[in-house]
Amino acid sequence: MLNGCATTKSHNEDVATITKSELEQLQQAAQQWQEAKGGVERLLKIEKDLSLLIAQLDGLVKRQVAQESEQNRYAYSDTKVMESSTKQQSSEKKEGINLPVLPSQSSSLQLAPIEKNTVTSTDLSAKTPTLKYALQLSSVTQKSRLDNLIPDLKAKLPKTLGQNLNIETAQVNNVTFYRLKAGGYADKQQALDTCTNLKAKSINCIVSFFDEQSAKTRL
Repeated sequence: MLNGCATTKSHNEDVATITKSELEQLQQAAQQWQEAKGGVERLLKIEKDLSLLIAQLDGLVKRQVAQESEQNRYAYSDTKVMESSTKQQSSEKKEGINLPVLPSQSSSLQLAPIEKNTVTSTDLSAKTPTLKYALQLSSVTQKSRLDNLIPDLKAKLPKTLGQNLNIETAQVNNVTFYRLKAGGYADKQQALDTCTNLKAKSINCIVSFFDEQSAKTRL
C-alpha cells in the first residue's frame, strides 16, 4: 500500500501599507506638481531664449570691437606714413634753403635774385601757415553710408566746420576707405581741443592729417 503525503508550502509576501493621511499627502504633492509643470516649462523656454539672445549680443559686441580695432590700426598706419612724408618734406625744404648758399664764387648779379626769392618765400609762409591737421569724423568702405550721416553732422557741427566737410579717398591694404573730414589746422593742439569739444557733444572724431586736394572739394 502506497502512502503519499501532500505538503503545503506557505509563501510569505511583503505588502507595503500606507496610512490614509500619507496617501492624501502623496495625492496633494502630485496635484501641485501638475499645476507647477506648465510654469516650469515656460521658465525653461524663457531661459533658452535668453541664452540665445545673450549669444547674439556677444557676437555683435565682438564684431564691433574687431571693426573698431581695424579702423584704429588703419588710422595708426596712415599716421606713420604721413609723419614719414612730413619729415621727408621738411628735410627737402632744409636742403632747398641751403643750396643757394653753396656757390661762394658766384657774382653779385647772380646772388641778388636768389636772396630776393628766399625773402619772398619766408614772407609768404609767415602770412599763410601750412595746414597739417584735420578732424576725421567717419571712415567707411561704402561711400553711400555717408549720405545720411553728412546732413546729420551738418546740423550738429559748428557752422565753420559744417561748411568745411570733405571726403578723402585712401587705399589701405587694397581696400578703399572714404574718410569724412572737417576743418584744417596748422597747430595740432588746436585740432585736439576742437575734437574734445565735439566728443562732449557726442560727435565722434579723431585728429588726422589734412589733405589739400580733398579739402578743395567741399560738401
